[in-house]
Amino acid sequence: DEVFQVKRRDFDYDHTPLNARIEETLEFRHWRRQRVSFDGEAGEERTVLYLYLPNGPATRYQTVLFWPGAGAQFMESIDQYQFALDFVLRNGRAVVFPVLNGTFERRMPDMPDWTTHAGRNLAVKEVREFRRAIDYLETRSDIQADRLAYYGKSWGGRMGAIVLSVEPRIKAAVLNQAGINAGDHPDINVAHFLPRVSQPVLHFSGRYDTDFRFETSSRPFFERLGTADADKKHVVSPTGHFVPRSVVTGEMLDWLDKYLGPVE
Repeated sequence: DEVFQVKRRDFDYDHTPLNARIEETLEFRHWRRQRVSFDGEAGEERTVLYLYLPNGPATRYQTVLFWPGAGAQFMESIDQYQFALDFVLRNGRAVVFPVLNGTFERRMPDMPDWTTHAGRNLAVKEVREFRRAIDYLETRSDIQADRLAYYGKSWGGRMGAIVLSVEPRIKAAVLNQAGINAGDHPDINVAHFLPRVSQPVLHFSGRYDTDFRFETSSRPFFERLGTADADKKHVVSPTGHFVPRSVVTGEMLDWLDKYLGPVE
């Protein structure tokens, strides 16, 4: 535990001014989307996030922060990514979608592997950017910054182990496909982070997933979570890498209502 506390500091950062600005607002039928940018740590390039807000009377929103699947590393724009959280917006919650280093317009010609030092350094940087996105949410009067949830899909599901163990401001999580990969760089191997997760976690798995094998990757991920047994749930479907949307929708909304409170 003492060693872990030292390694955990890798994900800390200087809380320098954000200098945030809203660059664009687009209106859709049931929500609006704001493109926001803010300064990176220590004068680095600006980070972009997309904030989705439900249409309707002004209020303070519970918010779900989304970490996408690996497809985001190969697409040019967020508009190419299949946005599957519309049900969260129509339920009255906001959604934040950060454009992390290595994704969309910030993608790289070759993504480093998680087994390498370069992959380790990139993962650490991405987690820091994700945490600064929460710093931005805390500046907004229309966001309930004490009612934040994490939603990770595939790559984002696996990253959830790291984010949850280093970011106490997140109160609950939904991980849609996640698993342990034995060969990852030890500084970012999720096996070391899972026992330090304490937030409530809803975990979806496909029993026939070939990316995160159920018996050797996905189920061990769930079992090693440090979350109390009463506050973690493993939903397993007879599918491959993804669980049906109808299952995710009902389970996730119930989970958010339970741990963030019903939408006002």
